[in-house]
Amino acid sequence: MSIVSPIEYTIQQKRGNYVDNLMIASQLWLHILLISPNFH
Repeated sequence: MSIVSPIEYTIQQKRGNYVDNLMIASQLWLHILLISPNFH
């Protein structure tokens, strides 16, 4: 096991959360675009 400093750990956690939020946001946008015919 490698010892990770709290700062590096929080940075990794925030990066993971950012990626998750990006995926969720993109899925939401795809959902909205597919549902509403106004955008087409």
